[in-house]
Amino acid sequence: MADREDLRESPGLGFLAGLRRYVERAVVRFHTPGHRGGRWVHPGWARSVGRDALALDMSDVLEGPRGPGDWAGELRRAEERAARLFGAQASRFLVNGTSGGIHAAVFALAAGGEVLLSRASHISVYAAATLARATPRDAAPVYDAEWDIPGPPGAAALAESLPLRRPGLVFVTYPDYYGLAVDGRELVERARGLPVLADEAHGAHFRFCPGAPEPALEWGAAVSVQSTHKMLAALTQASMLHVGERGKELLGRIDRALSLFQTTSPSPLLLASLEAAAEQAAEEGRRSWARAVELAEWARARIERATPFRCLSPQDARERWNARLDPARLVVNVAVAGWTGLEAARILRHDWRVQVEMGNQRAVVLLFTPGNTAEDVERLVQALEDLGRRRSRSRAPAALPPPGAPPRRMLPWEAVSAPTAWVPLKESVGKIAAETVCTYPPGIPVIVPGEEVTPEVVEYLEHAAARGWEMRGPAHKDAARLGVVEESGVQ
Repeated sequence: MADREDLRESPGLGFLAGLRRYVERAVVRFHTPGHRGGRWVHPGWARSVGRDALALDMSDVLEGPRGPGDWAGELRRAEERAARLFGAQASRFLVNGTSGGIHAAVFALAAGGEVLLSRASHISVYAAATLARATPRDAAPVYDAEWDIPGPPGAAALAESLPLRRPGLVFVTYPDYYGLAVDGRELVERARGLPVLADEAHGAHFRFCPGAPEPALEWGAAVSVQSTHKMLAALTQASMLHVGERGKELLGRIDRALSLFQTTSPSPLLLASLEAAAEQAAEEGRRSWARAVELAEWARARIERATPFRCLSPQDARERWNARLDPARLVVNVAVAGWTGLEAARILRHDWRVQVEMGNQRAVVLLFTPGNTAEDVERLVQALEDLGRRRSRSRAPAALPPPGAPPRRMLPWEAVSAPTAWVPLKESVGKIAAETVCTYPPGIPVIVPGEEVTPEVVEYLEHAAARGWEMRGPAHKDAARLGVVEESGVQ
């Protein structure tokens, strides 16, 4: 286990210190979890994660300086420190990812109302609307076929759908999977007093990263939900919800919603990783992120000089979507040398042991953090040089654009609750979808419960299946059969 000195030098690690003291005082455990601090686990599991980590896995108990500690109190103090760091009125730690925070926030702010969002939003917001019995109102993304990017609609395009039936909110993905961030200040101005909820899953580093778009709370988002595990150093599934000045009167409703959606048995490892990630950002965030941006810029220059590929630029972001670009993210267009991003991603992983964040029909997406090194960039550039030499044809096949939002025939929660039948995909045209289907990543829905299945939806899903894209949502994983509302369930 790490030296005790580590915790003395980091006063912000009070929750972790309480877990450590519990282990060091050898408390006899007659409580959950059943593995008893790692005594009774499969040997292969113990070797993989380490006995020290297993010893810290406990439920609702920790140790104070002079006896039993205050789990809830230490956790709330950690959240208060995080709120100060991220410029929030209040912060809440999440152990079921940003998806869980979005579910709770939509339920708290728009239950029974409407949610205005881009069709290119993550699947979690459609799930949230279903749980909240809310009506999603889709704005069309700005699709770019050269990059196969369903970019963000501008603030003006979103505002065209206002006003919403109250309660309501405006939902914005900030930034999206490709690092594109819209003008949040204009969005707030055009929202006419409605709260703006920012899915900032990929922007937890913005507050510390030189040249990054400003954090959502700074431009006036009422609530921001961040995946602290994506771009900061928390464990996977650990996220934070931040409430801004415009949303502080909503905090009570959000806390009540979180009590419905959060587990009553949160992992202390996830919670401690959130505390530690915040403390690390406070201690070294700006310095370490300056190095990460330098590394990303070096990689960009090397790729464009040594390979036939091109990286999405800040100028591209401005001209195509009137958006800013995350400087810690590279989108590399590999189609100019005949590859799809999906093919390139598979080859980079198989032949070069380089794993990208995602690939689409034209490009691959790479994320840079302070955890990357110059050696990582060297291997990446070598791999892309090799990829560029392998094919001679000038361009990959044209990308098939995702279909627009189909006609809505039922509310999502109505369709999910209705009797369901699974029919061959081709036979589903004209029927009402009872399940969500999306290609993943980035997790954007192709069809949502309550929408009519159109020929364009079927064509896109067949195209995706033929190319081995991962499907999420359908009971039949390749979407060869689709869940639809039985005729008896249609009103």
